[in-house]
Amino acid sequence: MMSKRLSLSIKIYAGLVFVFILVLKHSAAGLLEDSVYKYFQTMDFIESGYNGFYIFNHDYDLDPKNEYGIFQPPFAHLIHGKVFMTFPWFWVLLNAPIVQFLGFFGIYLIPFASGILSVYVLYDLLRKIINDDKLIEKTIYFYLFSTSLIVYSFSYYEGTICNLALFAFLNVQFKSNDSSSIGKKVYYFFASLFLLSILVILRTEVFFLAILMGISISFINISTFQKNFLNLFLLGLIPSLLFLFTNELIWSQPQGLRFLVTHTFTLSDRLIRIFEYLVFSKHSLLLYIPTFFLTFFLFKHIKELYSKPFFRFYLTSLIFIIIIPLVSPQQQGNDIIPRFYFPIIPFLAVTILYTFQYKFPSREKLLTRLLFLQSSILLIITIIVFLFMNYRMDRLYKKLTPYIKEYNMVSTVIYGMLIQNAEKKNVYVTTEEASAKKMTTLLKEKSISDYYLVLWTLDEYRFDKSYLESEWKFVEKIEDIKVYQKK
Repeated sequence: MMSKRLSLSIKIYAGLVFVFILVLKHSAAGLLEDSVYKYFQTMDFIESGYNGFYIFNHDYDLDPKNEYGIFQPPFAHLIHGKVFMTFPWFWVLLNAPIVQFLGFFGIYLIPFASGILSVYVLYDLLRKIINDDKLIEKTIYFYLFSTSLIVYSFSYYEGTICNLALFAFLNVQFKSNDSSSIGKKVYYFFASLFLLSILVILRTEVFFLAILMGISISFINISTFQKNFLNLFLLGLIPSLLFLFTNELIWSQPQGLRFLVTHTFTLSDRLIRIFEYLVFSKHSLLLYIPTFFLTFFLFKHIKELYSKPFFRFYLTSLIFIIIIPLVSPQQQGNDIIPRFYFPIIPFLAVTILYTFQYKFPSREKLLTRLLFLQSSILLIITIIVFLFMNYRMDRLYKKLTPYIKEYNMVSTVIYGMLIQNAEKKNVYVTTEEASAKKMTTLLKEKSISDYYLVLWTLDEYRFDKSYLESEWKFVEKIEDIKVYQKK
């Protein structure tokens, strides 16, 4: 039974998220990072009448090869003459009806609700993997107030629903292993398929983690693993085939667009990235939870601890930490830590707290305070930066509004997305003088003459001063932006 104090903490978390949602600028202009792309993709899907997952709001006659479009690889790809976003189509499908019904506030419903539900499901899961109420409570506190959970609960991002699906899947696996009823096992099998199908489409790496952790549940000994092998094999195979089939159906690319064009990282780059994620980067585990490295002392007792599910989850998390930077097709975004690692943080946290309790009992309180303090400070900084950028982008948009036309030219993607997301206008990126000249020629051929160039001051050196003076009329400087009107 969940304690009153823990229930109160969940309510405080929900209250904090609700307050942050209220203080945010409720416009597309204030969205940041991947949320910008996903919101545009969702609204575009709605405006197209649920007609397809390609970008509907793009002038394919003017720019048929998407040479100047705001969305470029690896975030979008031109396939059969249509621009497709690489972000999960299922996320768009889930949110489109909600956003259409509730308006802009609809983008918060699934992340917020999934965040709350994930806490309860995680609590139930922790009770299955470790028999210590104090450790479980501390882990939940950490998940609530010292991870990216709060940020992801008021962001248009699938992180919380993926955690919910992962924790629910692991719970189902424990119930399936404990059940002797064939009927219940069949039910648990299809429930697992449903949850894994959500994961494989939304975030492939979390699906991979779920399979690894599902294996670790059964890997108590060889005979137990052999007994569950077929079940685990089918749970891995069927969602994978579904992933390939839906991708082929939607954009004729079975492997998925995220894997179509990848960053050209060499093996040495990927090995270096592991060390960056662990110790060198400003988003490293060393900076976020330095006490994580104390868990390595537990390896002295690996024979005794291996029978405990929480420790097998910890070992699986270590494998995940190393493998994902090696095999991921693209670099991952960062918040407090790389987003790849968000699902494993509760399992690292419970192991860290266990290490304090059993290896450093005399310093347990001090180390626990350090754990929460360090991570909470980083979380607070992240939220402050998030709010600052949200307000800044909304402010810039309001100042740029008089200069937004049906067709717009920008020198950088950042401000291009600001205009396109907020107004659903055609925005073309011309990063230097040569591309600007080509785009003005194309617009002239279509008899379009009323448009502006939004020039980021850091890009100004790419444009000859004489060209700007002869072809463009300077209108206004807005913070680090110069606005020019075509003469």
